[in-house]
Amino acid sequence: MRWTLVLIPILLIAAACGTAATPDTTSTTSPIATTTVPPGSVDPCVSGDLDFDTDGLVAALGESVSDATRIDGIRWDDHDTCERITVSFTTDRGAPAASLGVTGVTVLAYSGLVRIALPDDIAGSAVADMLMDGDVAQSAYVVSDVAGKLLIDIHGVDDTAIAARAFTTTSPVTLVIDLIIDSEGTPPIGSSKSNSAVIVAPPPGPALYPLTVEAYAAPAVYSARIQLEREDVVSVDLTVSVPGRGDTWQLITTRIDDGPSGATTLFVGQMDANDRPIDGAPTSLDLP
Repeated sequence: MRWTLVLIPILLIAAACGTAATPDTTSTTSPIATTTVPPGSVDPCVSGDLDFDTDGLVAALGESVSDATRIDGIRWDDHDTCERITVSFTTDRGAPAASLGVTGVTVLAYSGLVRIALPDDIAGSAVADMLMDGDVAQSAYVVSDVAGKLLIDIHGVDDTAIAARAFTTTSPVTLVIDLIIDSEGTPPIGSSKSNSAVIVAPPPGPALYPLTVEAYAAPAVYSARIQLEREDVVSVDLTVSVPGRGDTWQLITTRIDDGPSGATTLFVGQMDANDRPIDGAPTSLDLP
């Protein structure tokens, strides 16, 4: 798999730095206990009193007025008790941002990912995707929707239930996501990934019509093919246009009202001039 790896130096949030966290969060699920370690540990993941949540909204944070307009970098750090993802931002003049607009952080347990919905002021990104290769976090994608609004999806390791907490730091502002394994959680169904596309929904397995497909296409492509195939017969074949944005992945959402029944393959990706797949993400569905 091809990855565009961008590591921009950012401020590491550690206990020794004395950076202030602002745990303005809202939780909608039953939290699991924060991991503890012996006194004297320098592991930053045990600082503060925020719990980890396993599904739904983890945090609603940020300010109504912000100077952050661009994602400057995404950093992954592996600590003793958690994995930490730190997102930094710059202003429209390229300086480190001092504040972040209203941001939501949600765990999508069925897909095994954490979704960060960024404020409208964030209009660009220096990072398109990143391979993390941890025990909890596998990869991250910066994705733009049709209106240009940005989100970050952090995908967990296959078959691993995750729990997350989120907060911001100041001087300059960063968004911090801590991840741990939810040892009591149900393993997620996960998503299908390729160099040119990622399918987030529907997950593999039983599905119903109308079928809502949520995926993202790679940066700098202008369209994606969506097909439903059963027993080597393609009965649904759609071409979906995307803006061709080069700095992020591009969100695709489409609805398929009817199609084949039984064991079916959903494909999202790229085709050549002879309608043969070049690259794409397949997922297996069982449709009525």
